[in-house]
Amino acid sequence: VVGRISPRPLLIIHGLADEQVPPDHSRRLFAAAGEPKELWLVEGAGHGLSKWERDPGEYERRVVAFFRQHLGA
Repeated sequence: VVGRISPRPLLIIHGLADEQVPPDHSRRLFAAAGEPKELWLVEGAGHGLSKWERDPGEYERRVVAFFRQHLGA
């Protein structure tokens, strides 16, 4: 199904220390998705909000940049 999202932009963020959902799931979704797409694998981050908690500045920078690039905001 993820392949049908294109040409809508897709941002996948996944923690490499996620013990609930293996990071390989995001890698497979990314591989199946069409462009435009971006995958951010976060070292040491677990499941859920841990990406934000690990480095809120970097999280905000990346998400805002993605929206600006694809929504023209």
